[in-house]
Amino acid sequence: MEFQTDRLHIRILQESDWPELQKIWIDFCQSKYAIYDAPLPTDDKGAKALIDHLAKESPEAQFTAGTALENTPSCNLLKKLGFTCISTETMSFDGRFFFQGGNFVRMLK
Repeated sequence: MEFQTDRLHIRILQESDWPELQKIWIDFCQSKYAIYDAPLPTDDKGAKALIDHLAKESPEAQFTAGTALENTPSCNLLKKLGFTCISTETMSFDGRFFFQGGNFVRMLK
């Protein structure tokens, strides 16, 4: 499933996207402004509304998500939204900092 406007393109993440995501992360971490970034809120209303909408449009679809297992707010949000951790793996955004990540899935049906 894809959704596209003039300014936004949402599509399934592909393995070939990973190198570019790493570049974005490294660039972000090297920014002199990174120290001012505050954690994002973990309000579930927007995510729940999107999941509910997509469940009506494509009831056979599933969502996948990943986060650091030590990122308790994100793990709790995913669980609150009905996601289940199906596996864990060692991950890195930049090849220098490694962490245990969880792979979560939520079937819409």
